[in-house]
Amino acid sequence: MLPPLQYLSLHFGPLEVAFADYLDEIGILSDGLDFPKKCGDLVTGWAAKTGIPTGRALDLGCAVGRSSFEMARVFQQVVGIDLSQTFIDMANQVKADGSVAYKLKVEGDISTEVVARIDPAIDASRCTFLQVSVCWSVCVVFCRATCGP
Repeated sequence: MLPPLQYLSLHFGPLEVAFADYLDEIGILSDGLDFPKKCGDLVTGWAAKTGIPTGRALDLGCAVGRSSFEMARVFQQVVGIDLSQTFIDMANQVKADGSVAYKLKVEGDISTEVVARIDPAIDASRCTFLQVSVCWSVCVVFCRATCGP
């Protein structure tokens, strides 16, 4: 598993700093850039296309929260859950402050300070982040699927 600061760079970039060497690539390398945002966009796009109600969404394995924040553009309530309390703490810090500064490792011992931030147009208050066990996650999904909201 990657350290939380590397997850911040994967989720929030900034791409031109964190992944400058890959921005001009095509194919699988470029497709993977900004992946958590793309996942959030995919979910909100499917909801719009299929007419799925946008009251609530569940983000299993939310890590540091980027997909959850992106889903909050459309969904009224998004619950992001993850096994890692460290990831949940980072997601909640971004939620509370709108951003978090961190040191991005560039090469070896060289690092640069960057800021992970969410789009100010996103209502972060729509997101709730919780640390839960795998067993509890499966129970929640099963109960919601079989018992309703």
